[in-house]
Order: sequence, then structure tokens, then C-alpha cells
Amino acid sequence: MQNLLFVLPILLATYYLLPTLHAQEPQGIEVTSVYEIADTEATEGDILKTTDKGLIRTTIGFDNKIFGVIQDTPLVVYRTEIKGKPVVRSGIAQVNVTTLNGPIKYGDYITSSSVPGKGQKASESGYTLGMALGAFSGEGTPQVDGPRGKVAAGQIPVAIRIEYTE
Repeated sequence: MQNLLFVLPILLATYYLLPTLHAQEPQGIEVTSVYEIADTEATEGDILKTTDKGLIRTTIGFDNKIFGVIQDTPLVVYRTEIKGKPVVRSGIAQVNVTTLNGPIKYGDYITSSSVPGKGQKASESGYTLGMALGAFSGEGTPQVDGPRGKVAAGQIPVAIRIEYTE
């Protein structure tokens, strides 16, 4: 009991003397770099891959050479003398997607598709661009040519993390 009487004033003094700390929502700030893009038809939100000719739009599903996403106005850009466009390789980016593999739900993995530069919901294991942070049903959006006819196209935010996903 005497030990408690001795420790209690110390604990109370510590409680009142220490400042209150508040945790903040994590905000990712990724530095985007500018890269020369060989594909002159590539636009903001397009998924790029590496080739011996340089960076071009992806044209196959689950492409193992996914490099990043064009983003015209990223938060932070490391600019160099290279004439090119900012490309996001990690963080959050607006990505051009289609309903080629069906509607996209929040949390679905996004991969490349056969529609140049456009993503799709990953339906199997393979290389992915990242995880959808929004849904896309395709309702009321423009149509683009897919391998089996027209599919809806639009943009959603994606948490970019290029990797092989099971």
C-alpha cells in the first residue's frame, strides 16, 4: 500500500505534464519523376511498360513489364532536363480503366489489358499495377474497342504497387 501511495503522485504528475499527442491520417507523398515517352498517343492515366524502344502503353493483360502511370499534375515532381511526362511508380494515381473483365469494385487488383494503356480488374494471378480505391461500373461512360466488342472506359484512383499478385 505504501508503494502505491508513493507511485500514484508520480503517475499523476506525469499525466498532467506530458503534452497530448494526436495521430494523423497518413498522407503519402511520393516523388514522381519525368520520363521520355516513346508512345506519342499515350495520355494522362495510361499504363506504361518498358520496351527496347522506350516507354509505351501496355497492350496485353498482366504485362510483366508494367512501369507506371502517366500523371500530368502529380503532387511532387522531380524534374530533369528530359523532355517527357511525369510517371507515377508508387503512391496514388488516376488510372484509365475498362470493364473488359467486368465492373471494378473498391479493393480489386488492377492490371493492364489488351486495350492500349487501359487497365482492367485482375481476374487471376499475375502482374498487377495496384489496388482500386474506387469502383467503376461503366454506366454512362464512353465506350472503347475491346477484343470482343465495345467496353466502357473511365478513370479511378489506384494505389500503385507494381508486383506479382496471387
